[in-house]
Amino acid sequence: SIHSFPTRRSSDLSSNPPRFKFTLRPEQQRSLFWMVQQEGENVEPFVEEEVEEASIPLLGWRAEGRASKAKVIRGGVLADQVGYGKTVTTLGLIDMQRNSDEKSTKEDVHGLIPIKATLILVPSQLPDQWFSEVRKFLPSSYKVTVLKSLASVDKYSVEDFQQADIIIASWSICEGDNYLFKLAQFAGDRKSVV
Repeated sequence: SIHSFPTRRSSDLSSNPPRFKFTLRPEQQRSLFWMVQQEGENVEPFVEEEVEEASIPLLGWRAEGRASKAKVIRGGVLADQVGYGKTVTTLGLIDMQRNSDEKSTKEDVHGLIPIKATLILVPSQLPDQWFSEVRKFLPSSYKVTVLKSLASVDKYSVEDFQQADIIIASWSICEGDNYLFKLAQFAGDRKSVV
């Protein structure tokens, strides 16, 4: 089924991110307003619906079953046009959420390593460009880790990742058979490594 999403009104402007070095353009502030709403606590539920039909032509019977379930889904896809400033708007969202992320307490789950960083997966040719954009728009107090290849993961400790605010990674890191082995090694899972 098709669902419509609310259109962004010209009055729906976000304030500029608190630590941003530049002022966002109005169209970027509208996109940022929408992104903050999508990540917030009062997200409108998305209604998932399944429809099944069956018929018995000889008897002239037709049956239809319909089931729906409301789900709260945070996030979304920012699909503004080329040149609209999707990268800077995304960095603005990270900056807007920095204080709220620091205040929220994550539930400890046995066997998982808590990390506060925002992970940005990019094509293999873009990690340096994203790093440059982070440095251009956000203050140097943001700790950024860049992972261009699977081999670069070995240079970092668990503590390095826990201290990072942003991790920029080439999506090539997640490709190939060696990925799960390296992940198990990094996490210290002896059963998977041996």
